[in-house]
Amino acid sequence: MIPSFRNLRIAAKLLLTVLPLVAISVVGLFLGAEHWMQQQRLAELTNRVDAYAETQSALLVRHLWEFEEPTVVRLVNSSARMQDISLVQVREVTGRVVASRQDEWTGGQVNLFRIERPLVHRSNNQAYVIGTLIIEYHDGPLRRELAEYRRISGAVLLLALLLLSGVTILGVGRFIGVPLERLRRSLENNTAFGSRERLVWSGNDELGAVADAYNGLLDEVEQRTDELTNANIALSDERSELLLAASVFENTIEGIVVVDAAGIVLSVNTAFCNITGYAVPDIVGQHFQRFQSDSYEPAFYAAIRHALARHRHWDGEVWSRRKDGTPFLGWVTLSLIPEDAERVKGGGTGRRYLAVFNDITELRRKDEHIHHLAYHDPLTGLPNRRLLQDRLNHAVAVAERHAQSLALIFIDVDQFKTINDSLGHEVGDTLLELVAERLVGSVRSMDTVCRWGGDEFVVMIENCQGVEDIRQVADKILNSLAGPMDLHVATIHSSVSLGISLFPQDGVEPTLLMRNADAALYEAKTAGRNRYHFFDESMNQRLRQRLEMESELREALDRGQLELHYQPKFSLSAKRLSGLEALVRWRHPEKGLIPPSDFIPLAEDTGLVIPIGEWVLRETCRQIKCWIAQGYDVVQVAVNLSARHVSDPKLVEQVCAIVEKENVDPTLIEIEVTETAVMKDPEQAIALLGLLRDKGFGIAVDDFGTGYSSLSYLGRLPITTLKIDRSFVINMENSADDAEIVRTIIAMAKALDLKLVAEGVETEQQMAFLGELSCDVIQGYFIARPLVPKMVEAWLNRVSAISLVG
Repeated sequence: MIPSFRNLRIAAKLLLTVLPLVAISVVGLFLGAEHWMQQQRLAELTNRVDAYAETQSALLVRHLWEFEEPTVVRLVNSSARMQDISLVQVREVTGRVVASRQDEWTGGQVNLFRIERPLVHRSNNQAYVIGTLIIEYHDGPLRRELAEYRRISGAVLLLALLLLSGVTILGVGRFIGVPLERLRRSLENNTAFGSRERLVWSGNDELGAVADAYNGLLDEVEQRTDELTNANIALSDERSELLLAASVFENTIEGIVVVDAAGIVLSVNTAFCNITGYAVPDIVGQHFQRFQSDSYEPAFYAAIRHALARHRHWDGEVWSRRKDGTPFLGWVTLSLIPEDAERVKGGGTGRRYLAVFNDITELRRKDEHIHHLAYHDPLTGLPNRRLLQDRLNHAVAVAERHAQSLALIFIDVDQFKTINDSLGHEVGDTLLELVAERLVGSVRSMDTVCRWGGDEFVVMIENCQGVEDIRQVADKILNSLAGPMDLHVATIHSSVSLGISLFPQDGVEPTLLMRNADAALYEAKTAGRNRYHFFDESMNQRLRQRLEMESELREALDRGQLELHYQPKFSLSAKRLSGLEALVRWRHPEKGLIPPSDFIPLAEDTGLVIPIGEWVLRETCRQIKCWIAQGYDVVQVAVNLSARHVSDPKLVEQVCAIVEKENVDPTLIEIEVTETAVMKDPEQAIALLGLLRDKGFGIAVDDFGTGYSSLSYLGRLPITTLKIDRSFVINMENSADDAEIVRTIIAMAKALDLKLVAEGVETEQQMAFLGELSCDVIQGYFIARPLVPKMVEAWLNRVSAISLVG
């Protein structure tokens, strides 16, 4: 008869439970290891065959191109040493088989794999597909090796499981069964000294016996415990109540003091001593009045006594003094303790008072600080936008009631972003603090100076006498901020732009005054900065026109109103076209052709330059493909990217995605960025442009010489072309400084082995001067204006000298 599972010995139970799990786990690991090994070996086979195909392709191209078919056959037959390869075949472009070798595998079923690799001959920057290399290979040897591994590993696994079973049976019987038997005997012998937790066990094995013995012990323990517990309950209840009351009194964080009807301190707790600095002997038995502040009149204390007499309770804020004399603010709760009849019979007065208080000095200071932060700028300490709006609303109401005038001046720090980016945010904060200090010193104490946000400030002047007074204030502000500013790491000369609106002529509503002052500020910055402008209605008109143009520009991108023109770059030495620059134009259906100077700055401000730049790159790629399809010899085309593009970490991904989608060789595209765009974040620009150059794109820096680049960054920039800004080229004949700058840039480009392009060439004299300075490539109206694609085609494929006349 087979015994039931619960009546088996522990060793047998453990073996029946653990062994299947171990077997399944080991088999799973074995199968996983086998699968991993198969994948690894298959990957090695694929890599080996792929390397063989790569080597054979390189060897076959030249012999196939030179019609050396015996050599091709010899190279094909060399595959016989690789038993994994079943077929090697070389075909011409026409499909004719030049050479072929095939082996049959007789070792059983296999998986076949195939590699086809085009044979490409490259000559004079052209690529010709002259044939195809076909290789078929199989995994026969690999399957044979894995089968042998499976047989050996299976035998080892079976042996290990048998050994594990034997060890388990012996170990459990020796180390579990015997100790449990001893524990049973020990529990039976010590029944009177056990715990209260009962053991539940329904089996008949060793643990079942232990549980029965242990439960008998618990019965005796529980009986004796009940007798002792009942005897201690009566004693502990009263003691617990006394300890709880004393603990609450001593450990509460509030200060507690008990005084009698005469004001004499009877008792204090630890928190009272911690808050006031007094020790218990210093305070007990003393009159409580010695701890009161001198800042209250007698009527204040009389009101407290009246409230206690009437309501038996009072709470409120009270200033008191610590032992060292420092005042502190406390929130005090006073209560009248009911009279004790027994104590009154013994001769006491019976009436006592309980004072409970918290030190809220720091809390009050934080509240005041939070209130200050809510209405003041944390950097400069000036009123913030919220407080200005409150004051402006009040000032407008007062001015309207008393027929007075007021002025609102919006102030913006010129070139602050450049300073902040180049010198760091901490230096920028220092500059803002100095600007705030000088603004406060430029106006009356009754006027409001506010930090509006960022690098913008607002000054509100109440009860002004006229426009001339405001002009004087504006001139004073400009003069005060025109001087040198010591920013610790550098001394700079900054400037500000001011926009002014007046009440009531420019508006009677606070929001209208602020909007008009902001419009006047925009005019001041547009006019060249470091000046002030009073608001006039035409400013709103220009702002509306700007918003209208922004809306139309968004629609122009969607409706296909943008088009590309291409300006040639001319090589003086070769007398031919050396490149093109793609320039975007906007052909408005009603306003005609809008020059880029009218809409590119707007696109920069609004962020539309990002989708416009992507459109330009995509359209340039399509045009290059069109020219190639028509048989033209296409030159490299430059595409301009803005500072917003260069600051985008996804630049490389976006540019490569467009070029790959349009299937254009990256070497035909030159990415052109301005020097200013690069220097906004030179480290990021170096990384992104380096990735683009590594993928084959040309990299050009435009407007060189007009920014703030350093030679250390220029040497690290991964550029291929340097463009001299047109401002130097135009004036180099009449300005010795500009001529020297041009010479220096040319020398620098040669030292760095960079291509050089001079922009803005408009006269024959400028071209001749640049030729003397060894600047080979020029670009400008003297060569050609930006041309539509059809006109560019006349420049392409001209290998003979091109006359610049006409």
